[in-house]
Amino acid sequence: MIVPAGARQLAGLGGALPAQAWTELMARGTVRRFRAGAVLLRQGTPGTYVLALAEGRVMVSRVSASGEELIVAIGDPGEILGDMTVLDRAPRSATVTALIPCTVHVLSSEQFQVLIRRHDAADAVARHAFARVRAAEQARFEISALPVAQRLACALVRLTADGSADGIGLSQDQLARLIGASRNAVVAALARLRNQGIIATSRRRLVIRDPGALRAISAGDTAHPGDALAV
Repeated sequence: MIVPAGARQLAGLGGALPAQAWTELMARGTVRRFRAGAVLLRQGTPGTYVLALAEGRVMVSRVSASGEELIVAIGDPGEILGDMTVLDRAPRSATVTALIPCTVHVLSSEQFQVLIRRHDAADAVARHAFARVRAAEQARFEISALPVAQRLACALVRLTADGSADGIGLSQDQLARLIGASRNAVVAALARLRNQGIIATSRRRLVIRDPGALRAISAGDTAHPGDALAV
């Protein structure tokens, strides 16, 4: 399901920029549409433009030196994809894939940098970059220190932070790659959450039924001992 960007608070850098900057980005950018499963940006390619995500949801993944693909983030409307590559002039560090049909607005690197200067938004860009570093550090901590069920709960809380009732359209394999766990461990953790009435699942769709209980598990609440023991 495509969620109009104006229907909820913008995610990512779009939410950190002045409203006028996002409006100008939407007006000046060339509109492109991608079907679900299409690659929007590819790891290792030059960064000559950015994509402002107006509608849809994307998956950001990275292939390690050993060939293992890890999902490092999920992006929602408001994300500006490829911004760091434009600013640091390095090759793209990740691949971005559409999880559902997406609409983006394309700006060249020069247009994007002019827009940032025009709206005096360099500080907002820097703060957002630091926030992404902190988020990456938090994800690494969760993978190294938390049991699978708690990592899964943390990820589900983040994925539904915007309050959308549309559900989470990630497969069990994608959830496993997102939290650095095996698919079998994620299947077991999802089954426990489902049996407790915290979530409901269907094919590639997961809906949170009890957000409070999910947040408690993400915080390590021992009222759910079965979850705390899952590794």
